[in-house]
Amino acid sequence: MAVIVALLFFTNCKKSTDNNKPVVNIPATGTGYVKVGSDTFTGNCILASTGEVQIINLTSSPSFVLRVLNIPQQSSGTFNFTLNTGTPEMEFNENTAANVSVQYGSGGLNVGQITKTGARSFQFSCTLYVIDSNGQSGTTPFTFTGAGSY
Repeated sequence: MAVIVALLFFTNCKKSTDNNKPVVNIPATGTGYVKVGSDTFTGNCILASTGEVQIINLTSSPSFVLRVLNIPQQSSGTFNFTLNTGTPEMEFNENTAANVSVQYGSGGLNVGQITKTGARSFQFSCTLYVIDSNGQSGTTPFTFTGAGSY
């Protein structure tokens, strides 16, 4: 009887918080892909603690992170990438097999769209440019397409 009471007691306990901070749940991970020319990158798709959505694979070669900032909260609709605060933006960082880091950004243009296909799913198409170490963008456009669910 004492064993049953002890089991009931411990199964009803909840984990306490450390330093009065709530326990943080790790979000579910989905999948996604990014296509640039003939190259396709696949990885996990997550909602980061910063509120951005990332399609990420740090164990592949090349490793990469696609960041979608200010992803719309709506579950449907098509939204333009713009440079206005609070609107969708996209960045892509690749660490090549030769261990060279390449960053792609909007080059001040942010041309493209993101389409929400569900509350936690999306498709996108946009044009990005290589950003050099001084933060300047190149002039050769790269078309990025892909999709993800998080």
